[in-house]
Amino acid sequence: MKLHPGKQFSGYHIERRLGTGGMGEVYLVTNPSLSRREAMKILSVSGQGNGNLGQRFMTEAQIAAGLTHSSIVTVYRYGIEDDTPWFTMAYLDGPDLAEATLSPTEIGATITEVADALDYAHERGVVHRDIKPSNIVITRRRDNSVHATVLDFGIAKLATNPDLTAVNSLVGTAAYTAPEVVSGRTATAASDQYSLACTVYASLTGQPPFVGELPAILHAHVAAQPPLVSAVRPELAAADRVVQRAMSKAPAQRYPDCQSFANDLRTALAAPGPSVAGHQWSPSPAYAPAAGQSSSPGHLGQSGYPPLPGYVATQVSSVTSPTPGGLPALPLPQGPAHPAPPLSAGPYPFPGPPNAATVAAPGFYPAAPASGYPAAAEAHPSPAPTGPRHKKRSTGIIVGVVLAVAALVAVGATSPLWWPDSTPTGKTAFPQNQIAASGGTTCVIRLGELYCWGSNKNGQVGDGSTTDRSTPVKVPGLTDVTAVYVGRVTYTDNTSGVTTCAVAGGAAYCWGHNRSYEVGDGSTTDRSSPVKVPGLPGTVVGIATGFGTTCAVTAVKTLYCWGHAKTGAVGTGPSEEPIAQPVEVNLADVETVVTSGGATCAIVTGGDLYCWGSNGTGQLGNGTTEMRSRPGRVLNIDDVTAVAIGSAIVKDDGEDFTTVTPCAIAAQTVHCWGYGFTPDSRGNRTVPVEVPGTDGADSITVDVGTACTTSGGLVHCWGNNEYGQAAVEDTGRLVPKPNLVAGLTDTRAVVTGSSVTCAIGQADELKCWGALHGSEKITSPQTVDY
Repeated sequence: MKLHPGKQFSGYHIERRLGTGGMGEVYLVTNPSLSRREAMKILSVSGQGNGNLGQRFMTEAQIAAGLTHSSIVTVYRYGIEDDTPWFTMAYLDGPDLAEATLSPTEIGATITEVADALDYAHERGVVHRDIKPSNIVITRRRDNSVHATVLDFGIAKLATNPDLTAVNSLVGTAAYTAPEVVSGRTATAASDQYSLACTVYASLTGQPPFVGELPAILHAHVAAQPPLVSAVRPELAAADRVVQRAMSKAPAQRYPDCQSFANDLRTALAAPGPSVAGHQWSPSPAYAPAAGQSSSPGHLGQSGYPPLPGYVATQVSSVTSPTPGGLPALPLPQGPAHPAPPLSAGPYPFPGPPNAATVAAPGFYPAAPASGYPAAAEAHPSPAPTGPRHKKRSTGIIVGVVLAVAALVAVGATSPLWWPDSTPTGKTAFPQNQIAASGGTTCVIRLGELYCWGSNKNGQVGDGSTTDRSTPVKVPGLTDVTAVYVGRVTYTDNTSGVTTCAVAGGAAYCWGHNRSYEVGDGSTTDRSSPVKVPGLPGTVVGIATGFGTTCAVTAVKTLYCWGHAKTGAVGTGPSEEPIAQPVEVNLADVETVVTSGGATCAIVTGGDLYCWGSNGTGQLGNGTTEMRSRPGRVLNIDDVTAVAIGSAIVKDDGEDFTTVTPCAIAAQTVHCWGYGFTPDSRGNRTVPVEVPGTDGADSITVDVGTACTTSGGLVHCWGNNEYGQAAVEDTGRLVPKPNLVAGLTDTRAVVTGSSVTCAIGQADELKCWGALHGSEKITSPQTVDY
């Protein structure tokens, strides 16, 4: 279907066509409801009303929308209009890798980001199958560093459908296709790595490793030795062994994952080299395509990647069939046997205010107040609201000339939230969401099931009772659980409550304390069993609750919040009254949300961080202490990959008030702001400040003046150690800098809440320390059976 500028299609205003290819066309469109420019891909189909194609398209598009990663293009919406499948994506203003001018060092940085995106997808059972330069978009950050975004995740298997009018049914561009795929086997994560290696070779030399007629190229992938980068770029000889390994014919001989390949490549390319850009070179007559020869298999982008002068390419002109009858037919999968779990884009499990007054079950007690953090608490703060300074991000997509649909294949025994007939397999989607603790209640996900224990006065354990539990109990009625969050609120009358929320089967469930409508069912009655939150469209992938406010993220990166709104934490403007059911927050491309202490923060695609709500201790990170009731960007940090919010009750001049400290990982280093709880950070910080000694951090948790990070399986904690929650024997002092927690080497998630810290390992073993048994101070990890 051809669309015309100025016309409307499925509610979008068509501005212009961006590109066209065998699989369809891409247009620049305007989303009138958001006044946002997006890119719309229209798939070419032959025939009308093909129900099978429509169902496959909707399935694959939904999977794509569930992938939320800073280096994977955002899919906003999708549908079928007049029997024509379409979907909209972010619009990126930048060239693809085939057209970008990059130095070898920048190519290394680009491949590192692409590798991280691919490993992220592979961990969720998703294989791309069409990695090539035209599917990688290059943009520049404010500091002029490169940022890579991978296109065309999500509708790849449609390329094998005979009703698509692609001129070539080959899945993936031939110049970058792994030998096992050419031979008819199913693509795997190792196949993506091979394609990425071919992309690296093309980026460094100006031409794919094998050029020529299509059959010869395919045979070369199966049988020919990969060419050396140094044959074209002698100064890059260190890259030879790296690219050669990633292009091994046998998948088992390649790197264990794409990031390992990228790390070695980046080391090899560390020395600065000249910029390379295919479109700037003049074609060498000796290697120009012969008359009548298609340039598409061996040349990149619209203008191509002409070879470097003197380039001795691996030119292939003939092929011997590897099997009788010619090349084997490529597989045409009809759908994954074990679909991938969605990305859980929700919060890391960071709890709310301390719970010193709550009486917990024997064996696992909530913390007594830390020194300087009395048990009494203030009511919801209500500073005067200020006007929003919301900064919209401009993101989007750039289209390669060949609009081949990328592949999306499920591998491994994983189960998506949007695949209701699947069975849980035990592989969770987002490890940092797998454990939560606050107010004396702890929850952990194991094999797709949720276990909770501890204080249960509001029914927050979820077992249908209000009886405290000293050992973990399975929360009934929930399957395929992928995210959990526990949060606490304290009122001026010294009453408090704990709410638990989880994502299960692609839906949001909450239970426990409900005085501020935080459960989301429209009532203020506490719930002792999970209640499905109504009014959330599509698939839910993330959840957060704390201080009476609850928020959820959907697979299309839309944010909804509800509950206590007086602090501004709901994010929809000033409100003296609580909001009983979910309302959409005007913040696009949300990947992760956290909330605690009357403040909410969310990471959006691209790595910017937005916060809103109460701001008495500078926790919004915008340089002020004024409340905001709508999202505002946090200053001084970019490329944010994780965020946490912790709160505590502090006594000042005999008066109790809530303090809030957010921490975020930006460029793999922890930054904190708000209330300072270490000797070096006393006082309020209204903008993020880097925490020394946290390089390489991959997750962060903070609460009651204690912070912990994970990095390569190790755990470091610092700050408040009154009950040993920072794992330092001297419990009479603050821990001024990150301290390595002994005995933990394979941690995949850590949480600290109300003076208790827990870590979960790769084999689901759970260890906790801190105020585990009332006033007893446990300074080393103790195993918790569940």
